[in-house]
Amino acid sequence: MSQLVTPISAAHTLIQAELYAFNSRTVSALFGLDKFQTCSRLDRMEHAGLVARIEQGKFLLLGLTPKKVLSNPRFIGCNLVTPAYVSFWSALHYHGFTEQVPRTTFVAITRHKREIDFREMHLKFVTMKPRQFSTA
Repeated sequence: MSQLVTPISAAHTLIQAELYAFNSRTVSALFGLDKFQTCSRLDRMEHAGLVARIEQGKFLLLGLTPKKVLSNPRFIGCNLVTPAYVSFWSALHYHGFTEQVPRTTFVAITRHKREIDFREMHLKFVTMKPRQFSTA
């Protein structure tokens, strides 16, 4: 017998699992849902303001503190692609080497990805060769 899962209880489950950035497959596996049920649940959560869709199939859990998640473009950028890290001007600002706040968050990745405008953030993905990317 399936339980009735409300959008808020689903958000609490994601918070307990520490899934603040996730894709639809993760939700499907976590709740044991098929593709249609997963889309329906995520649509209800998005309508309730508990999640935000970054791009197709990728979401941010806003939960009960949306400003905390949405105020961190570094978190968002690094959770869209794996492996990834904040780089270039964005990293310089984060570590205090420049006082100028970049309007664009630069994220280094190993495969091509288009730029994303999400809410008032602009994320630019810079493709690097895998051998340049590793720290070893």
